[in-house]
Amino acid sequence: MNAPPLDLHQMLDFNPVEGQITVRGKGRFLLMDADALGIFRSELINTLGPRAARVVLNRFGYNYGYADAVRLRELYQWDSDQDWFYAGLSMITLEGLGHTVNDHMEYDRAGGYYYAYSRWINSFEAEQHIRRHGEWADEAEGLCWILSGYVSGYTTAFLGQEVLWRETECRARGDERCFLVGKTLGQWLAEGFRVEPMQSLDLARALRESNQKLKGYAAQLERANHELREARDYFETLMDIAPVAISVINSAGVRTYTNQATLQLFGYSRDELVGAPVKRDFGLQGIDDIVRELYQSRRPVRGYPTTIVTKEGEERSVEVSASALRDTNGAVIGSIGVGIDVTERERAQEAIRQRNKELSTLNAIAETLSGSLDLDRILNDTLHQILNLMEIEAGGILLLKEPTDELVLRAHWGLSPQFVERVAGLKVGEGWAGRVVQTGEPVVIANIAEDSRLSRLIVWEDGFQSFASVPIQAKDRILGACNVISRRRRAFRSEEVRLLVSIGQQLGLAVENARLHEQVQRDLRMKQDLLQEMHHRVKNNLATVVGFLGLEAARHEGQPKEAAPLRRSIDRIAAIAAVHELLFHQEAGYTSFERVAQIIAGGIIDQARTEGRDVRILVENTSGCLSARRATSLALILNELLSNALTHGFRGRREGTVWVQMNRCDSRGWLEVKDDGIGLPTGFDLARDAGIGLQVISNLVRRDLEGTFTLESAGGVRAVVCFPEARE
Repeated sequence: MNAPPLDLHQMLDFNPVEGQITVRGKGRFLLMDADALGIFRSELINTLGPRAARVVLNRFGYNYGYADAVRLRELYQWDSDQDWFYAGLSMITLEGLGHTVNDHMEYDRAGGYYYAYSRWINSFEAEQHIRRHGEWADEAEGLCWILSGYVSGYTTAFLGQEVLWRETECRARGDERCFLVGKTLGQWLAEGFRVEPMQSLDLARALRESNQKLKGYAAQLERANHELREARDYFETLMDIAPVAISVINSAGVRTYTNQATLQLFGYSRDELVGAPVKRDFGLQGIDDIVRELYQSRRPVRGYPTTIVTKEGEERSVEVSASALRDTNGAVIGSIGVGIDVTERERAQEAIRQRNKELSTLNAIAETLSGSLDLDRILNDTLHQILNLMEIEAGGILLLKEPTDELVLRAHWGLSPQFVERVAGLKVGEGWAGRVVQTGEPVVIANIAEDSRLSRLIVWEDGFQSFASVPIQAKDRILGACNVISRRRRAFRSEEVRLLVSIGQQLGLAVENARLHEQVQRDLRMKQDLLQEMHHRVKNNLATVVGFLGLEAARHEGQPKEAAPLRRSIDRIAAIAAVHELLFHQEAGYTSFERVAQIIAGGIIDQARTEGRDVRILVENTSGCLSARRATSLALILNELLSNALTHGFRGRREGTVWVQMNRCDSRGWLEVKDDGIGLPTGFDLARDAGIGLQVISNLVRRDLEGTFTLESAGGVRAVVCFPEARE
């Protein structure tokens, strides 16, 4: 039959009565959860260490694959060897281990040659490793140990001689894919790779061979022991004055010598340590790694971190350095190890790390408090930072609702809706948080169940076991309380409580500032409402005055001498009203001169059209902003100048052009209004011949702008107003 596809429903027989699954009635089959196998794999790594775990899992996978190959060969009649081989790849997929894509395979059974490379897609082992241990980027080879063992075992059964697959790329190592290369054991060794057979070793034979070698070394060891005995006294004297723990360990892992510093470190007597296995000190993982490094790589071990347990049961952190001891032929006969107690150093480093973390959190909280005046954001961000720092799952911030004695939960995290609902309405003096607000003193409870001050059972019912609360205060005012609550029992260190108190003080100032900001915003909104009301009243009053003047001017229709002053007054008030309207809609009471000029010019042009005249007013090169006072003054001045040009400059003419420019130079402003009209009368003197309009201009320039005003004939009339920059 062809290999793909295999069907597990046809292959497996289910017997729910006896609780068995068999493969076509032969061999028991198990269904296992991937997480369970992942946990088992993780336990091996954590207990035995990565190297030992790899050997176990490789061999497990090897026997797993070998058994599948044999079973498939016996169950089916295959059309070709390749069908049998590819059925193994299908089994990997069907059993949920992943999906294998074989990119290349070539082999020669007779010649003992095999070469193939494949990719794994969705490797369960890479997935489990990343989930439980993260990516191990420093590993020399891949981490899919079971799977590489599986294909090694399957291919070995297929080829009839040992084939090993090496994973050169692995997602659990941070690579983009899982990639394997398979060759025979002989090919790998010929290429210089240090690999071991997957098949189980013959332990009895290995022991016999070791014993034979040991007998051969007996004479040499005797001579070495004689030399060592002669130097022992000197050696022990030298070692006993050393400030670090030193031990000599034989090849069986038994301590044969220890110095005085070692006795002080472990708390045992020399008789208790000498002759005892060193594993009692370092544990399986530590000693296995050290021995493997010494015996296999033949390199010294330097600064290996591990832990020891003293006679009193105290765990101490130790850095171990070790070097192999060799006989005259270079064979390893043991090792000498030096242990440095780094417990206090690590505690100091951990304290520094914790302090740095606290300072970093305080800095982040300070940035939060200073970077925003949004009270809800301040409270929520600060609470999250506190919980992350202390590694606590729940907490809340209550603020005092003035002028009542009620506490309001303004921010919370990790609390159930029922908890939040039942905390509502908490009073000052009620419960732990209420007492904190009442007294201004922190409350710390390591075991909630044993505390008699519990007033609301929801805290206990929600599964909380430990609690801490500190006041939120600004100077001498208590504004609320900051609470952290843990569902696991824990003791709060004094440093943590002091940190919470410090944060509570910072938070108090931020709460007060945010409340002041909210009050300022309310006051500002009220002032804006008042300003809008004033604007409407001023606008209405100006409109009323214009209306009265218009009625009065209408009474003098046909009497130009009486009506003209009234029309000019209407124009002036309209100019003031236009600037007032413009300023009201500008921010900060400033506006641009260009907009002022365009509004005034538009009114004059409309007036000229009612008289049947075509007058152009060109506003050019205007720039800069004006304050309310200056905008009003310049609007009146411009209105008078444009009115004079219309009334006097274009007298007897149906058309004309006026140019308006505003420039700045050397900290002074220049307003120039020029027309192409008839010009000034011969012998005109501004001081002697100025009418009411020109007098108004002169007074505004002198009093309001502190500037100068000049008139001259230049192909029409050219008026220049020069004034210093505003000092407002």
